Amino acid sequence: MIRFFNKQKQFEQDVMEQGMQYSSGFYGDSLRRLKKNKMAMFCAGILVLLVLVAIFAPVIAPYDPTYQDYSAVLILKAKALLMERNTMTEPEAYRYIQKCSMDNGTSLTETAQMIISLIHM
Repeated sequence: MIRFFNKQKQFEQDVMEQGMQYSSGFYGDSLRRLKKNKMAMFCAGILVLLVLVAIFAPVIAPYDPTYQDYSAVLILKAKALLMERNTMTEPEAYRYIQKCSMDNGTSLTETAQMIISLIHM
């Protein structure tokens, strides 16, 4: 027991003479070692960046990830029906859908839906 106190006294004297620092505890020592490791700090920065991107994702990409746009599918189906029924080529069928859309003042998707519903009647 006396040896322990002698070692403690010697440690305190060394600290006073050499300017050594007392340990700041387990977490303080761990943080100090982490700050010295450049690769660990780089990876910690990447983790912080990923967390920030995850937090601000709705601002960065404000679109609904579950929304599905069927306009291309409808236009392709309408083109296929026009090509089959009226023996048109693909550019002619697409141009016909565009012309009907412009004449009626509707979107391509609405015109394609009307063509599909008229042909399937």
